[in-house]
Amino acid sequence: KQAAYVTTSLFISKFDLPLNIITQVFVAVLRVHQIEARFMVKEALDLLAPVISNRSKNTDESTVWVNWVRRIILESDFQQNTILYQFLISQKDIFCEYKDMFIPNIISYIGRLTLLTNPSSENQTLTIDLCDLVMYWEKRSSSENNDGKDIDMENNGIIVSSSSTSLSQREAFAAFLIRFICVSNHRACETPLGSKALSVLTELLSIGYLPEAV
Repeated sequence: KQAAYVTTSLFISKFDLPLNIITQVFVAVLRVHQIEARFMVKEALDLLAPVISNRSKNTDESTVWVNWVRRIILESDFQQNTILYQFLISQKDIFCEYKDMFIPNIISYIGRLTLLTNPSSENQTLTIDLCDLVMYWEKRSSSENNDGKDIDMENNGIIVSSSSTSLSQREAFAAFLIRFICVSNHRACETPLGSKALSVLTELLSIGYLPEAV
């Protein structure tokens, strides 16, 4: 069945089909959560995302497909959401304009990942990839939205980013990153994931995302 979804998604990506049919297939694939099928599910979603995003623009249903992604994330359990969050990571540019719909849930999910006892290497990688995703979205938003920047002359003219994410969530996000860095059995700079975590934290601080959080 999952292979059929990949085949159907490939067909949709090559031919011009009605938006409602594309949406139905997209939602059906989003609801597939079998762990053994995750690679095919992600492949199908990666094929469909650019198509449904482009076809939905300038229509009355421009955000329907995004709302479905968020809805299914909220309805799914912790393990099932692994596939969906990996999908967000792989399609970070498409979802960037909708980042405010997902960042609170991502931060909460990161918190749960960092509290796992003996997390797998896959979960550790997902944790830092999600942190990197949030950083990418916020940094891109900060650079594109000139109206969202203020010059703080008392802090040597540092550009401070205005984020729609609440301060409490930003504080939690910083705490999760620091926890990940500190609980490692090795120095952070000695491992690829630790180095990436340090880089994400440094980047967020550089754009003023955490001016009062750390």
